[in-house]
Amino acid sequence: MTALSQSNKSITKALSPAQLRELRQILTGYDAHDLDRLNKLIQDPETFSDEIRQLLPLSIRKMVQKGDLSLDDLQPLLEEALKNSIQNNPKTLADILFPIMMPAIRKAVSEDIKQMLDKVNSTLENSFSPKRIGWRLKSIFSGKSYAEIVLSHAYIYQVKQVFLIHKNTGLLLAKVPDEHEEDVADADLVSSMLSAIKDFVQDSFQQEDSELDAINMGDFNIWLEQGPHAIIAAIVAGNAPVSLRDKMKESIEGIHINSAYELEHFEGDTTPFEINKSLLQNCVQQEEKPHKKGKPVALILIGLLLIGALGYCGYQYWQSHSRFNKFLKACQNTAGVFISDAGRSGNVFYIKGMADPLSVLPSPDNYALHKNDVRLNLIPFVSLDRKIVLERAKMLLKPPATVQFDYSGDTLYVKGTADEGWLEKVKAVTYLPGINHLALPEKAPVRKRPEMRKILAIESQAYSFAYGIDQLDSTQQLSFKKLILDTKEILNFKSRGDSVPVIVVRSYTSRKGNMAANQRIAHTRAMRFIRWMQEAGIPMEMLVPKVRFIEDQDSGNYSVRTVSFKVKYVKRDLQ
Repeated sequence: MTALSQSNKSITKALSPAQLRELRQILTGYDAHDLDRLNKLIQDPETFSDEIRQLLPLSIRKMVQKGDLSLDDLQPLLEEALKNSIQNNPKTLADILFPIMMPAIRKAVSEDIKQMLDKVNSTLENSFSPKRIGWRLKSIFSGKSYAEIVLSHAYIYQVKQVFLIHKNTGLLLAKVPDEHEEDVADADLVSSMLSAIKDFVQDSFQQEDSELDAINMGDFNIWLEQGPHAIIAAIVAGNAPVSLRDKMKESIEGIHINSAYELEHFEGDTTPFEINKSLLQNCVQQEEKPHKKGKPVALILIGLLLIGALGYCGYQYWQSHSRFNKFLKACQNTAGVFISDAGRSGNVFYIKGMADPLSVLPSPDNYALHKNDVRLNLIPFVSLDRKIVLERAKMLLKPPATVQFDYSGDTLYVKGTADEGWLEKVKAVTYLPGINHLALPEKAPVRKRPEMRKILAIESQAYSFAYGIDQLDSTQQLSFKKLILDTKEILNFKSRGDSVPVIVVRSYTSRKGNMAANQRIAHTRAMRFIRWMQEAGIPMEMLVPKVRFIEDQDSGNYSVRTVSFKVKYVKRDLQ
C-alpha cells in the first residue's frame, strides 16, 4: 500500500494537472465534471434517490416480466402502504373515493329497499279487500309500486337496517338484520360512503367538532349516532320518533362499554363485535298505523270458495257414482254374468262375481269411466243362460248356413237341413254344457244324456273362504246340499262299461311365501270337504283330494282358499 502511494505521488509530480485530467478521461471515459457528479451521487443519498426515481418503475416492470419479481411479493407492500395511508390520513382516501362511493351506496340502499318491497308485494299479491283494491288503483295512477302504497299505509315508521361502523377506518363491524349474507358487500359500501360524507362535511364547513347525525335519501333517511370509536347508522322509512334516537344512543354507549379495547385496537377483525348485535337489534323498530276492524271479507271469500269446492267435489262424486251404477246395471243385464258384490274402495270402483267366457261385457269407456277407475274381479264359470248356451253350441258344432238352433228347457233343437256328415258329427258329441237332449232334423232320435247336466252342475260349484275361516256359511251350506244330491244321482246312473265316476276335490293355493306350508293347508282343506261329503253319504272311494296352484296355466281363474270339483270316469278295479 505504501509503494502504491509513493507511485501515485511520483506520477502526480511528473505530470501536470492538465495531463492528469487527460489521463483520467482516457482510463475512465469520464471527464472531471462527470466524475465529480458521480462522486456527489455516491456521497449524497437524496441526490441519488432523485436520479433513480424515474428508473425504478421501469426496473420493477422489467423484473416482473422476466419473473425475477412476482405480484405476490408486491401485494403485502401495497396493502401495508394503503393501510398506513388510511390510518394516518383517512380524509385523503375518502376524498378520492367520494365520487365513486356516493352512486354505489345509493344503488346498494335502492337494491335493499327493492328486495324488501318485492317481498311485501309477493306477500300481499293475493289479498282481497276493497281497501287493497283501492290501493292497487292508486298504485296504477300514481306510478308507485303496490308494495310502496301498502307500506305507506301500514307503518308510521320502520327501521330497515342498522350498521355498526368503525369511526377511524370507516369499515363495517356488524349489521342487523343479517339474513341476506349477499348484501354484506353493499353494507361495506354504505359504511365507506358514510365516512366519506362525514369527512366531506367537516372539511367543507371547517367544523372539526361537528358531527353528522342524519342524511336524507328521498323516501328514506339515514340516522347516525357517533361515539368515540364507532358510529351507528340506521336506515329509517317514515317519521321516526325521538325515542329512536335515545335508543341509538343507549346502544352506542353499550357497544363502547362492551368492546372498548377492541374498538381502540381494531385491525380489521370484526369477529369480536358479533356480541353487539343484540344492542343493534334493539334499534330495529317499527310502528304500525292503527286500523279499524272491518268485515272479514277475505274470510267470507275463502269460505265461499271452500263451499264451492266442496260442492264441486260432491257433484263429481255423485256423477261418478251415477255413471258406475249405469255401468253396473249394464253388466247385470249381460247374458252369462252374475254379480255378487259391487261398491267403491278409495277412488276405485269394484265388481265381484262370475262371468262366462262367452259373455260380452260392456266397456267402461261407454259410461265415461276410465278403465283404471273400475276393477273387475269376475271368476269364469259355465253359464246356462239361453243366449250363452246357443252361442256355445254354435261355436262347438259349427252348423252350416241351412241350420238354425233353438234352445228350450234342456233340449237343443236343430232345425233346417244338413248333410249326413255334419249330422253324424253332431251325433258323436257326448257333452254340451247346459244341453241334456239333442233334437236333430229329419226325425233323428233325441239323444238323452241326463248325467251330463248333473256333471256340469257339480263342476260349476266353487267354495271360496276368507283368511282363517274353515266353515261353510248359510249360503254355502245350501249349495253343498245340492252338490250332495247331484253327486248321488251320478252314482245311480248306469256305468259306462268298466268305468266308474270319481269326483276330484280341488283345493287352490299359491306358491308365494312358504309353498310347503300353503300346500299342506290346502290339502287339509280338501280333506275337510271329503269328510263332509263322506258324512253326507258319498262313498270314500269316489272322492280324491288334489292341491292346485293358481300360478299354473290349467288351474282356471280361481283364487286362493277356493275349493272346486271335477268329475272323471276311471276304469273299474276288477280285483
